[in-house]
Amino acid sequence: MFISIIVIILLVVAVFLYMWFLQQRNSRTIDEYRKKIANIKEDKLIEKIEDLEEMKMTGTSLEIFGQSKSDFEMQLEDRLPKAENRLNRIANSNTEFRVFQTYRSLRNINEELNSIQITISQIYDRLMNISKSNESNASQSQALRKEFEVLRKEILTQSFNFGSASDKLSEELAEISNLLDTEEQLTRQGDYIEASQYIDEASTKIKLINNQLDIIEPLHKELDDVFPEQLEEIRFVYDKLEKQQFKFKEDIEQLIDSVETNIAKSNVDLAELQFNDSTLKNDVIHQQIEDLYEILSRENDAKRTVLKQQKPVIDYFNHAKFQHNRLEERVQNLKESYVIDGDILLSVKKHNEELNRIREKFDYDIQKIADKEVVYSEVSENFKETIDKLDKIERDEKVINDQLNEMISTEEVAIQSVSRFSKNLDIQKRSLEQFRINGLPDDYLDYFYMVYDEIKKMNDELNSERVNVEDVSKQSIVTQEDLENLVEMTNKLKFDIELSERLMQYSTRYADQDATLNDRLTTARELFDNEFEFEKSVNVISSALEKVEPGSVERIKDSISA
Repeated sequence: MFISIIVIILLVVAVFLYMWFLQQRNSRTIDEYRKKIANIKEDKLIEKIEDLEEMKMTGTSLEIFGQSKSDFEMQLEDRLPKAENRLNRIANSNTEFRVFQTYRSLRNINEELNSIQITISQIYDRLMNISKSNESNASQSQALRKEFEVLRKEILTQSFNFGSASDKLSEELAEISNLLDTEEQLTRQGDYIEASQYIDEASTKIKLINNQLDIIEPLHKELDDVFPEQLEEIRFVYDKLEKQQFKFKEDIEQLIDSVETNIAKSNVDLAELQFNDSTLKNDVIHQQIEDLYEILSRENDAKRTVLKQQKPVIDYFNHAKFQHNRLEERVQNLKESYVIDGDILLSVKKHNEELNRIREKFDYDIQKIADKEVVYSEVSENFKETIDKLDKIERDEKVINDQLNEMISTEEVAIQSVSRFSKNLDIQKRSLEQFRINGLPDDYLDYFYMVYDEIKKMNDELNSERVNVEDVSKQSIVTQEDLENLVEMTNKLKFDIELSERLMQYSTRYADQDATLNDRLTTARELFDNEFEFEKSVNVISSALEKVEPGSVERIKDSISA
C-alpha cells in the first residue's frame, strides 16, 4: 500500500515537471513572437514610405505607391494588432497551464506573423521599384539621349550609305525622339514606372536601328555601287561585241533591263526595311549579272575557238571522207566476189549520208560566219558535235574494215580446210581399200558420201562467182565435225575387219573338232564376205571361240591394239 502511494506521488511529480517544462518552452516562443511583432512595427518600410511621400508622383507610380501604403497600413493597424491581442490571450492561457492548447495556438499565430512579413516584403519591393525607377530613369535617359544623338548624327550625315532606307530610318528616329520626350515628361510629372517603360522601348528601338544599319549598308552598297558598276562594264563589253557584229542566243538588252528592274524593286524593299526580300532580290541580281558575264565571255571565247578549229575540223572531215570512200570502193569491189553482210552495206550507206549532212551543216556555219550572222557558241557546239560524229564514223568503219579482212581470211582458211578435208576423206577410203574386202556396210557408205557431198558443197561455194563466206564458215564447222565422226567410224570398221579375219583364221584349228564352232564360223564368214556386217561377224565367232578356248578372244584383241 505504501509503495503504491509513493508511485502515485512520483507520477504526479513527473506530470507536474513535464507540464512545467512545456509551459516554459511556450513562454520562450511567446517572447520570440513579441520581438517579431516589435520588429515589424519598426520596419524600415516606414522610412521608405516617408521618403517617397516627399517625391512628386503621378500616374502609375502614384497609383502603386498609394496602394502599397494602404496595404502596409492595413498590416500595421489591422492584422498586426489582432495578432498581438491573440498572442496576449495565448500568454494568459499558458500561465494557467493550458500548455497543449497554447502550443497549438502558437503554431497558428506563427503562420499569421509569417504571412504579414511576406506581405510587407512584397510591399517593400513595389516601393523600391518606384524609387529605383526614378534613379534608373535619370541615368538611362541621359545615356540613351547621348546614344540617340550619336545615332541620329550618323544617319543624317551619312545618309549616302543607307540609300532608300534613309527616310524610314528618319521616321524611326522621330519615334525614338518622341519616346524620350514622353519619358522626360512622365518623369517630371512623377510617373516613374510608366516613364521606365518608354525608356525600355526607346532602348530597344535604338538597338534595332543599330542592327539595321549593319544590314542596310552592304545591301545599299550592292544596289548603289557594285551592281551599277558591273552593269556599266557589261554594257561596255556588249556594245563592243555588237560593233564587232557578234550575235547572241539570248536577248542581252532584255536581261540587262531585268537586272535594272530587280535593282529598283530591291531598293523599294530596302526603303520599307524589308531586309529578307531585299537580300533575296540581291542574290537574284548577283546571279543574273554572273550569267551576263558568262554569256559575253562564252561568245568571245567561242569566236576564238571557232576560228582556231575551222581548218582542223574541215581537215578531219576530208580525212574521214577519204577513208570512207576507200572503204566504200573496197566494199563494191568485194561485192563482185563475195556476198557482203547486209548490216555492213547499210552502215556504209548511212555513213555516207551522215558525212553529207555533216558537210552541209559545216558549209552552212561557214557561210554564217562569212555573213557575220553567227552565234559563235552554237557553231562551237556544232564543231564539237561534228568531231564526235566523225570519231564514231571512224571507229565504226574500222570495225567494218576488220570484218572484211576477217571475211577474206575466213575464205582462205575455208580453202585450206576443203583441201585438208578432201585429203583426209581420201585417206579413209584408201585405208579401207587395203583390206581388199568385197564391200562396206550401208550405214558407213551413207555417212561417207554425206561427208563427201559436204566437202564438194564447200568447194563449189568457194569456186562460185560470189562467195558467201559466212555460209562457208558455218559449213566448215559442220563438215569438220562430220569428218571426225567418219574417222572414228573408219577406225572402228578397220578394227572389226581385222579382228573378224583373225578370229576366223584362229577358229579353223578347232573347226574339225567342234561342229558348233564350225557352224558359227560358216555364219561369220557369210556375214563378213557377203553381208559386210563385220561387227556381227566378230560377235558370232567370238562367242563360239570363247567357249572352246576361253581368253583367246581378248588375247587376239590385245595383239591388234598393240
